[in-house]
Amino acid sequence: MEAYLEEMREAQRARGPATVLAIGTANPSNCIYQSDFTDYYFCVTNSNHLPHLKAKLNRICVDAPGADHKLINLLGLNPSVKRFMLYQQGCYVGGTVLRLAKDLAENNAGAHVLVVCSKMTVVSFREPCKTQLDNMVGQALFADGTSAAIVGASPLPV
Repeated sequence: MEAYLEEMREAQRARGPATVLAIGTANPSNCIYQSDFTDYYFCVTNSNHLPHLKAKLNRICVDAPGADHKLINLLGLNPSVKRFMLYQQGCYVGGTVLRLAKDLAENNAGAHVLVVCSKMTVVSFREPCKTQLDNMVGQALFADGTSAAIVGASPLPV
């Protein structure tokens, strides 16, 4: 049985490494750095009279380039560590990320994959409304949370 499974597994693997078959790029001629974007945006839209919105956008721009970048810095990992971000997948993302981690670990000898899943529902927190009962159902069913796991095909060194 084990030989059959190994034969089946080998038959499913590609005969060579993944290769980029085509590539294309497109970049605008101008460049606005993330740290300057809030001032630029409110200036060109004549919106400097809205400081509360400017402050919100500024907070959003502090969160760029992304949570993955912040996490590798917090963990002291090399910035060249390969990482994937999956957004807006809801409850579905947990299984997807674990399948991706499994494939990475099984097909890269010695690889250990850190999986971090985070769900934030606070962005949908608002007052109840008689005409939108789905909001109250969402408030009752969902919550914020984070989980992490390390996936590998070989044991971690002790």
